[in-house]
Amino acid sequence: MHHHEEAYVGALAVIYAIQAVVTRPLGWDVLGIGEKLPDSRVRDQLRSLTTQQDMSIEQAAERFGSSGFVGESVPLAVFAAAQEARLGFQGVMEAIMRAGGDTDTVGSMAGQLMGAAIGSSALPEALVSRLPHWEMLSVADRFASWAASLSRF
Repeated sequence: MHHHEEAYVGALAVIYAIQAVVTRPLGWDVLGIGEKLPDSRVRDQLRSLTTQQDMSIEQAAERFGSSGFVGESVPLAVFAAAQEARLGFQGVMEAIMRAGGDTDTVGSMAGQLMGAAIGSSALPEALVSRLPHWEMLSVADRFASWAASLSRF
């Protein structure tokens, strides 16, 4: 159900999160993007998660949900990405997999946020070398630079 207001708010949240992580270090403050969003489940979940910073990714998924519904997947992905400094890229991805639910969607979004924040050169070589088209990561770095230059969001 991608043609729904909640889906549009979820996409907007991802845009705000990417802009936040390319303009300042990735951390818990990225959860504050919820304050920019219109009234929605995405916003409410992000607000709730800002008060749960001591919770593991698995606990957050159990308490707030980890389905493919945008009101669960986007906030969980942002919450998970905010833990990159503590767990590392691979640790976050492993925690998302352990959490269950729609792990490919949550992992994809969290990975994009972490990648935008740390750059492709900081990604674990053991993972990057397994990508069939790893040279495409230079496109991601250029996108992150471009996103950082945006000031209208």
